[in-house]
Amino acid sequence: MLGRKIQNYQIEELLGEGGMGAVYKATDTQLERTVAIKALHTHLTNDPVFLERFKNEARLAAKLSHPTIAQIYNFIHDGDEYFIVMEYIQGTPLDVYLRQNKTIVFNSALQIIHKVLAGLSHAHQKTILHRDIKPGNIMLLPNGDVKLMDFGIAKISGATKLTGIGKIIGTMEYMSPELLKGEEASIQSDLYATGITLYEMITGNMPFKANSEAQLLHQIINTKHTNPNPEIYNFDSSFLNVFDKVLHKNPSRRPASSQEFQEIINEYLDSESSPSISLIPSFDKIKIPTINFGSLSNILSFDNGSPFKIIAILGILAATLFIGIEIYFNSKSNINYQASTVQTNSTSAKDPSVTNETSSNTVVSLKSEKSNQSESEPYNNSPKTANNSISEKQQKNTNTESSTENTSGSKLNKNKIITTSEPQSQKKDVSSTPASQNIPSVIYNEKPTQVVTEKVVLQEQKSSPVEEKKSKTINVPALDVRVRLAETISSEDNKKINDLVKMEVTSSVYSNSDLIIQNGAEAFARITKIKPSGKSSSYLEIQIEKVKCINGTWLNLKMIPLGKKGSSTEPIIFQKGLSISPNPKIIPQTIKI
Repeated sequence: MLGRKIQNYQIEELLGEGGMGAVYKATDTQLERTVAIKALHTHLTNDPVFLERFKNEARLAAKLSHPTIAQIYNFIHDGDEYFIVMEYIQGTPLDVYLRQNKTIVFNSALQIIHKVLAGLSHAHQKTILHRDIKPGNIMLLPNGDVKLMDFGIAKISGATKLTGIGKIIGTMEYMSPELLKGEEASIQSDLYATGITLYEMITGNMPFKANSEAQLLHQIINTKHTNPNPEIYNFDSSFLNVFDKVLHKNPSRRPASSQEFQEIINEYLDSESSPSISLIPSFDKIKIPTINFGSLSNILSFDNGSPFKIIAILGILAATLFIGIEIYFNSKSNINYQASTVQTNSTSAKDPSVTNETSSNTVVSLKSEKSNQSESEPYNNSPKTANNSISEKQQKNTNTESSTENTSGSKLNKNKIITTSEPQSQKKDVSSTPASQNIPSVIYNEKPTQVVTEKVVLQEQKSSPVEEKKSKTINVPALDVRVRLAETISSEDNKKINDLVKMEVTSSVYSNSDLIIQNGAEAFARITKIKPSGKSSSYLEIQIEKVKCINGTWLNLKMIPLGKKGSSTEPIIFQKGLSISPNPKIIPQTIKI
């Protein structure tokens, strides 16, 4: 498919592949815009149920027009192939985010679900039921918006079923009791799945735990969900009543509509503590750091087009003047004033490897800086307070590090070692500074009359004796590993069954905070079936088996074989760089690093 042109759409990249089809990134050569194209697997085009379901997705999604729902542009029937052309959305699936970050703070989780409910409300008003609400079908966009994806099994309320008698369709963990009993889908079954998703976002767990599908089925239908501990997940205990309502076994006891669910959420939303959610910093906003007077404050954001832009600028100037006056008159009392982006910790002298820490001296940046947070950080925003008194011995050997992680691409910035040209006798603190800037900082010493202005420069870290690290035993769970082909293979190659195929890792893998697999690490697949074109249809199938660990050992992987059938005249080719989807998983094991 890569490189192929379908009507006016040029296929450029494989984005993902599932049981029903594959999704590609393409360019509309007429309108000059990027689109996504979903292609139904060719072996399913002869199956009337799957074909009708594919057409049904296009028809229903085309009826919807809402900011939180992916827009359908076109439906193409080309020979024995079928395609849906839709809006290209660049973001992070919620299930991927949760795998990497486990949970989302309460208020941000409510904001996400509130937006999902807005899209559901629009669909329900059109009498369309989604029927597969889950984190995998919710996309988090970089600007903080949310997109509801995949109406593949959606249906018009009251319409004829596409599934056979006695069959159910959906994802069991998110299916309501009545659906599992074979009853009709409803607005309440969509809201139940939304409630399960909210529960998972806040706690990182599912409300029902079982060792088998049969046991899970019994629990969902017959037993009450497990209520989370409000103190652990930092929400009001009265919100447990919301879980009880939306996850009730009886559909009539749940909210009557998406709007009612939204109204319930509104009672708990704290607009001041979390004004917006975003996966990556938005550089088209002015960031105003608030001053910490012993309480926790957040960063306020004003849009460029806001009528309060002038007020915001004046606020910055007033805040800067106020900081200088307050620090001058209170420095003898050793009171710390710090911007919310500066953190202090009394343990830095003991452990210079601790990240994002400075000594107790106050550092005030005279220049506004763009946010250097990770893409995932706004969802788990936990401001830290400063220690008010630190001895001079604890003010030595400060090491400031900066690292970010991208949830969609898992990119890590290298640590930055920042030093100043200040004489050793006066050196007390260094502020964390982006690599691309040399920002003058004012360092206030204990004596208010001494103000030292220094220019922060970046220097390469000097070599120092390397301490021998002790080995660490880690229990590695079933983590996803993103891989792609490191070589091109074909059904016409002189290869045999069981021959190895080179792969490479495209994203570092962590178990908690421990690096397990480095980005670019080797991986191998094995050819399980190969048949050249000629007398019969060509066929090529591989199975990914192992990946190289950070300690040099090999970790075993598991996933279903990936195979593709061609024709008697057309070979099957897997191009170098082809991303494998779904991701293989590590077989749980214990390793030493």
